[in-house]
Amino acid sequence: MENNLGNKETMAKNLRRYLDKKGMKITQLADAIDVPYSTVNNWCNGISYPRIDKIEKMARLFGVSKADLVEEEETLRAEVLEKAFAGRPEMRDLFMAADKASVDDIERVIKILNAFAEND
Repeated sequence: MENNLGNKETMAKNLRRYLDKKGMKITQLADAIDVPYSTVNNWCNGISYPRIDKIEKMARLFGVSKADLVEEEETLRAEVLEKAFAGRPEMRDLFMAADKASVDDIERVIKILNAFAEND
């Protein structure tokens, strides 16, 4: 039974995503955290998994939590939503509907909400 913590593929996907977001190359990350290029390349390809001290360094460098590097993005998103909408099921419903809505639909809803705000 394998959980997401320690999953090489999850770590590789997240690491590549944060490299892209920062516009960094593998060589730059390797230099920044003082490990060989081949080691970081292996992490990015899901061949090996970094030690916790390297995960901590990468999290600081990317400005994210360690969980952002080691857990599935959808798992993290669900946890954030749970906290944000605790005790507010109607807000969760609204958010989930907006998540599936088109840009035009969202813009219409924003106009309606702004109209309500102006009437208060």
